[in-house]
Amino acid sequence: MAEIPVIDLRQAGSAPEESAQLQAACERLGCFRMTGHGVPAGLLGEMKDAVHALFDLPDDAMRRNADVIAGSGYVAPSPANPLYEAFGLLDVDAF
Repeated sequence: MAEIPVIDLRQAGSAPEESAQLQAACERLGCFRMTGHGVPAGLLGEMKDAVHALFDLPDDAMRRNADVIAGSGYVAPSPANPLYEAFGLLDVDAF
């Protein structure tokens, strides 16, 4: 099992090895954990609360937001991909 790389953005611009690790993470896994981004902890907490609130909406409310633009909106887990669930919003005022 692959380990998710941790990229320190404070170092990514100045340390060649950190930049190389970032590139490798994007090419090999397509994801990484980011530190040193400077986003305040309070704002991160608000963002997490907002995401939880979206996924706690009733199923019919989420499904009304499916395919607003092709490939966006709510994507429910499926038999082919049971661990994937996404929710892209174009107009948050609609809720």
